[in-house]
Amino acid sequence: VTFSNSIQQDFHHKPSETYLLKEVLGSGGSSKVWLGEPGTIRFLEEKDEIDNYKKIHRTKSQNLELKRKIIQESQKIAIKEIDLNDSSFTLDTCMIEIDNLKLISENNPPRYICKFYGHKICHQTNKLYINMEYISGIDSLKYAKSFHNKGHFDQLRNACLSIVHAISIGLNYIHKLGLAHLDIKPQNILISSKGVPKLIDFGMSRKSDGKIILKDKEYDFFRSRGGTLEYFPPDFFEFGCRFYSSDVWSLGVTIFVLMTLDYPIDYLSSSKDDIAKSIKASPLRKLNSENKLLDSIVDGCLIRKFNERITLDEIIKSVSNEEIFQNKKKITLRDIPDLDNSYNFSSSST
Repeated sequence: VTFSNSIQQDFHHKPSETYLLKEVLGSGGSSKVWLGEPGTIRFLEEKDEIDNYKKIHRTKSQNLELKRKIIQESQKIAIKEIDLNDSSFTLDTCMIEIDNLKLISENNPPRYICKFYGHKICHQTNKLYINMEYISGIDSLKYAKSFHNKGHFDQLRNACLSIVHAISIGLNYIHKLGLAHLDIKPQNILISSKGVPKLIDFGMSRKSDGKIILKDKEYDFFRSRGGTLEYFPPDFFEFGCRFYSSDVWSLGVTIFVLMTLDYPIDYLSSSKDDIAKSIKASPLRKLNSENKLLDSIVDGCLIRKFNERITLDEIIKSVSNEEIFQNKKKITLRDIPDLDNSYNFSSSST
């Protein structure tokens, strides 16, 4: 399987360097995320060889800067493997994710977005491989639960301020590129071993499908129905589409979940219809975290009218000006006593 980089695609180069698929970091449906480590240089021509050795190649055409970056990052990468034989995946749909990742990676993204290195289709097995940054860490829900388990709520509040600040910067960046993420949830936010929040999984991300006019103002809308229903905004059920501010709603739900280990809405049941009814009409619980700034941000995110929610710029500015945020000690995985730091997670949400 030959990799091309995110700028220059060429599926016909001979392989010059291989990556071994060492272990599965996560899976879902017909896709997996592997830990990739550099292997030996050799040519693989037989299908059985590819299946047996599970090797990923990079092409000779890749530039030295990309190689330098990967070597610097302990030579480990995360490799998302998608089985295109599954009817739930189409190459056209997968290429939307890849095109969006290219756009993001080509424009100097902030460090809070998981890096994209390239992709390749293996025609022998009809599988797609997406080459991503390997992040040693855990997802934000596991991160939050470790604070809950020890009753370290002051640290949890500061950690959530860091997360909402970082992810707002990441979302602000992709929104300005004309993209919406559309699947913000705790499992799609990883916390690195250095305590840096990372936004992952752009499989549901989309470009605008057009504009609607409301009270003489234009709003980009997104028709995509993909994502995680519990984090959907009311706008989807009112208009049949989502907006940039839909990501803001989902971020508010995410922070509420991290702080309380519960949703801000009492869902009538786990059925899709009941969840939809609850999102449209059920009362919203207030976050009472004992941090007025964090509570006000979540309140601002969870406004049912899409065009009245707090903006990402407002979130970024308010947290940046917070004295506690400016002076707080950085929290890393090593500060959490009940975490086993010997294991790693990466972009495992698929």
